[in-house]
Formats: sequence, structure tokens, C-alpha cells
Amino acid sequence: MCSINDLPNEVLEKIILHLLPSHRDIQNCQELCQRWAVLVEHVRRKKAKFFQKAIDKMVLYVGKLVILMFELQHP
Repeated sequence: MCSINDLPNEVLEKIILHLLPSHRDIQNCQELCQRWAVLVEHVRRKKAKFFQKAIDKMVLYVGKLVILMFELQHP
């Protein structure tokens, strides 16, 4: 008989990713066993890296927008 632990890490990470909004669920997953703790941490790092890239792009966009607005006001 198969269990959830037979799933590959990539599939389990997707399951964890969909639980991320619920901190309690994530904490419960992390406390299951060493494998799940590592998977949760891996997902958190990936999300943090993605979030940081999104912020960097936003800052770059806002900076370009400020320069464009300045150039339009001071031709």
C-alpha cells in the first residue's frame, strides 16, 4: 500500500507550497519528521528568493518611473 511518503520531494514541495498561507499547517508539516522539515525549509527559501526578485524588479521599475517623471517635468 502506498502512502504520502512514497511521493517524490518535488510533489511534496508543491503540497507544502499550497499550505504556506496557513502558518499552523506549515508548522505541523515541519514537525512530522526530518524529511518534511527539510522540505518546508526548502520551500520557504524558494519563496523568499522569488519574493526578493519581485521586490528588486519593483524597485527598478519605480526608479525608472521616477526618472521618467523627472525628465518630463524638466525637459
